[in-house]
Formats: sequence, structure tokens, C-alpha cells
Amino acid sequence: SFELNQAGYEYDPFVGFAFGFGKNNKYSADGTAMKGICVEYKSTEPIVVELGLTASTESSIGYANPAASLLKSTSLKVAELAWANFEQPDWVSAKQTIATTAAVKELSSIKFKITGEDGLSGTFAVTKVGPLGSCD
Repeated sequence: SFELNQAGYEYDPFVGFAFGFGKNNKYSADGTAMKGICVEYKSTEPIVVELGLTASTESSIGYANPAASLLKSTSLKVAELAWANFEQPDWVSAKQTIATTAAVKELSSIKFKITGEDGLSGTFAVTKVGPLGSCD
């Protein structure tokens, strides 16, 4: 469960967690062969799934990481997110773009984030994460 608290910050509060991607504790790896990810989840609020990249790349793209959204669902649901479903936010500048195919080649983590207004509360569960097509 969560309750968001803005605590004086200018941006909307969020809750999140991530799974490291690099094999054998390496910082990043090429996720191309996975073709995407599947997620089994339920959540009272939408969840943004973001591709975590190397620190230098995230800085160079202004932290406008490619992302996809999971819809709210009160019961367990499987979402299949092909890499093509991941896009950078609309606010990204032309100098900060990265092709999703390039981003996937240096995948560092898979990030999950719920953002909302101060005081928003709810529940979520992520019970499986794997290569595209493997959550059934």
C-alpha cells in the first residue's frame, strides 16, 4: 500500500521500485533478444514502467527515459509490453531523443512508478516480470 506525500517539493510525489537488469552485477546489458517484457500486476492506480539506462545516457537525454503504462486493475492482469510500446515523454527536446532500440541495448533496470497528487493512496502488487510472453 502507499500514500503519496508532496512534503514541500514542487513536483508531484511518487512511489517506485526497480529491478536491476545487468547479468552478474554488471551495470547494463542488451535486452534486444527479450523483445519486451511481460508484467503480472494489479494496482488501484496506473503504473509507469520505465527503461532504466546508464547514468551517462539518462543525463544526456534529460532523464526522459522511454516508458510505457500499465492501466489500473483490481485483479491480477498480465500486460505484454513490446519494446516498441516504450516511448519518451512528450516534453523531450530534439537534442535529448533516443531510439528505443538504442535504449534497450544499454538497459540497466526496469523501473515501476506511481505518480499522483498529494494524499493519493492505494495498493499495488507486481507478481511477475519477465521476457515478453513468459508471464502466462
